[in-house]
Amino acid sequence: MKLFEYPASSSSLRVRIALNLKGIAYESFRVDLAKDGGEHTRG
Repeated sequence: MKLFEYPASSSSLRVRIALNLKGIAYESFRVDLAKDGGEHTRG
């Protein structure tokens, strides 16, 4: 599973906690929502 997250987001923190409690493996990809208009807007 791929988890795209913003480090300051409490939502992504809760998802990481849930995945770890359930023992689900995931890859974490950090996305900067502020850098150059936001990395999330690029394809």
